[in-house]
Amino acid sequence: MAPRRKRLSKPQVMELITQLRRDDLWTDEVLFDFAQKVNGAPFSEPPMTAAQAKSAVLLKFGCRNALELRKDKTFMMSMTGETFALRSREDWMKLYRRWIGVPPEETGRIGPTCINGIDVLENNRPWHIFGLDSNTASKEDVKKAFKALAKLHHPDTGGDPRVFQRLHIMKDSLIALMD
Repeated sequence: MAPRRKRLSKPQVMELITQLRRDDLWTDEVLFDFAQKVNGAPFSEPPMTAAQAKSAVLLKFGCRNALELRKDKTFMMSMTGETFALRSREDWMKLYRRWIGVPPEETGRIGPTCINGIDVLENNRPWHIFGLDSNTASKEDVKKAFKALAKLHHPDTGGDPRVFQRLHIMKDSLIALMD
């Protein structure tokens, strides 16, 4: 086999594994683990498409299309004061992040605006960012987690002011939910 210049996708590697496994000596899992080690990192998943994000958001609100979504009272009330077009991938990704969760390709990130693998400026997931379980956490747990994150991300210690502001808003929101 000739050496490859670019990284392979997970489906391409799975096809190669199937070809190598013809003699049934190795399982798919063993060979896939080996391929990841050769790759030097886990294989990346393809980015979520606009259609996938749109489907998830529509399903969340029980709508069949964007027109029904625009007429949905719950959706419209939640979007009061915000402008949205529902035409581009980014429009649907914003809604996906808000209502569904963190897109798979946006997990495991590292950087100055990232906490627990997600970008705080793109994803509003306070429980995940604070590393707490919403079913068992107390107000004191929220305050303790905020304090620990504030030490790392406070602008006076070199942190990004936008991240610190977002953390503060998340803390206040979580505490308000617990009242």
